[in-house]
Amino acid sequence: GLENNLRLAGQLPQTIENMILLYSMTLILNGPKFGGELPESLFRLANLKHIHIQDNLGKDWSLPSNVQVGDDAKLERLLLTRNGFAGTIPSW
Repeated sequence: GLENNLRLAGQLPQTIENMILLYSMTLILNGPKFGGELPESLFRLANLKHIHIQDNLGKDWSLPSNVQVGDDAKLERLLLTRNGFAGTIPSW
C-alpha cells in the first residue's frame, strides 16, 4: 500500500490495469497533491479483492461515472473513509 507519502502527487494511472496479480490496494494518509478520479481499469482487475482509501489529504477524489465491476471480478470490499470524494457512488 501507499501510506504517509506526503510528496505523492497526481492520480493513479490507467496503467494500473497491468498489475494483474494485485489482490489488495491500500492508500492511507497521502499528501495534498494526490487525488483525482480513480481509474476505471482498477475495477476491472480480476484478482483485486479489497480497495481501502482513507484519510488522504488530496481533493477532487471521484469514481468514474461509468465504472463497472466485471462479472469475473472478485472485489469484496471498497472502503472510502474520510477522503474528499465528490460525485456519485455507484449502487452496483
